[in-house]
Amino acid sequence: MLKSIHPKRKGNLFILCSALGLFALLADDLFRITLILNGTAGVPKIVMYLVYGVGAIAYGFLFRHRLVSTPYILLLVGGLLFAISCIVDVLPIQGQGTPAMLEDGTKLLGIINITFYFWHVCCDEILHGKYGIRVFKG
Repeated sequence: MLKSIHPKRKGNLFILCSALGLFALLADDLFRITLILNGTAGVPKIVMYLVYGVGAIAYGFLFRHRLVSTPYILLLVGGLLFAISCIVDVLPIQGQGTPAMLEDGTKLLGIINITFYFWHVCCDEILHGKYGIRVFKG
């Protein structure tokens, strides 16, 4: 949709890279790629989480000017909640439901924040491209 409105716009790359990053997180969560690599190839979970962290830092650095013109606090909170989920997953916390609730609950809240952030950003891009309306600065 954005490509048909403005084919050469720089925001298209931002949206594409954001979608690819979210796809990687979704695929890992859906197909349990981290757990499979840990169980079959012996790749520690912390290594996979570091790969995701480096990817997030590279994404932030590459699109830093674009990110500051959006309500990035939602993205930061979502990233913090994902980090808490990863820390809980790596730590040997004992219990029946507490570790699962801490890991999956914080991950769910992180997903909600990130989804809300990208919903706002995508709506802003479409409104600006089609009608010239800019909701956020930048």
